[in-house]
Amino acid sequence: MISNDFDPNGVGIKGTLFGLPADESQAAVIILSVPWEVTVSYGSGTSNGPAAILKASAQLDLADPNFHEAWQPGYCLKLLDPDIQRKSKQLRTKTVSYIESLEEGMPPNPNFPVVQEANQAGFCLKESIKIQALELLQNQKIPALLGGDHSCPLGLMEAIAEHYGDFGILQIDAHADLRPAYEGFQYSHA
Repeated sequence: MISNDFDPNGVGIKGTLFGLPADESQAAVIILSVPWEVTVSYGSGTSNGPAAILKASAQLDLADPNFHEAWQPGYCLKLLDPDIQRKSKQLRTKTVSYIESLEEGMPPNPNFPVVQEANQAGFCLKESIKIQALELLQNQKIPALLGGDHSCPLGLMEAIAEHYGDFGILQIDAHADLRPAYEGFQYSHA
């Protein structure tokens, strides 16, 4: 929770989510930053989402006539391992040519080396997110996630399922992205 001496009408603090003075110990909501887009098949740039949102968020007005002091619980954007975006970019350069070959008619091949490498990296990312989300839940925090492509939330969903059992998901998207695999990628954006 943010201290009562915080002035929500003041200038936001650069480099913090929504310009709020909340670190992980003070914030009720911890948003995991996951700049990942290894398997994106149309367009790219989702890995830039967390940084772009962090930069612009200080300009957001949290005043709400129905939820006074919406800033009070505290929100913190937690950066995961800094190598995530580096690994995403490295793998992305490999997966792009594979995806382009598929678009030219090559059949998907789950045994193709880049597919196996991307699947292993996707699994490791999912497990890392799950472990961090479970830790947050055990510490009475509310975990959220900001990606990255659509493959990113799986670890968070698994953590919530393990912690709470039953839960629901409200999905607002143009398509469901519920395939078990796409283009040979187990941890795909689709």
